Amino acid sequence: QKKNLYQKNGFFNKTLSHTHLPIENYRAPTIEQVDLFFRLINDSTKTPLLVHCGGGKGRAGTMLACYLAVYGFQSPSAQEWTQPFMSAGEAIDKLRQLRPGSIETEEQERFVHTFVSTVWKRQSPLPPLPAEPEGIPLDIEGQLDGNIDLVMLCGLPGSGKSYIAQEMLVRDDRWTIVSQDEARSRDTC
Repeated sequence: QKKNLYQKNGFFNKTLSHTHLPIENYRAPTIEQVDLFFRLINDSTKTPLLVHCGGGKGRAGTMLACYLAVYGFQSPSAQEWTQPFMSAGEAIDKLRQLRPGSIETEEQERFVHTFVSTVWKRQSPLPPLPAEPEGIPLDIEGQLDGNIDLVMLCGLPGSGKSYIAQEMLVRDDRWTIVSQDEARSRDTC
């Protein structure tokens, strides 16, 4: 029965990913956390996106109010962005009409105003990506020959393995990434 429901709704054999942004209960996120949230929203491989917290009103509501203020009810790619769609106060009011009780603390409310102000100042929903440093030699320990055909990245969760793998792929599309993060299974690797 569940399989048929998943097939009907297009969820069957789909890859799901999870991004945890640790925000203490009743607190506001940081600007950087909302920037990361916006990067996820702007990445079509990461959508649709589910936003949730413990109760689904405070921390999640703060993130969604920031989204409403910047993009309104449009998808980020559906418009040429020139300025926030609405004020922080309007976004909070709209969100509370849709989900009463959203944004539970004054700190969270103030943060939405702060974030919208930040977006106005930088004239973009997202900060520019930092340029890659130029002229810095790569330090390599050991000897490498020109016939490298396997790179194995080992490390703790969150240590940057997936990022490095993606950056390698950007620089040379001949690489193939085999990752339990992407395959959702250790057996694949």
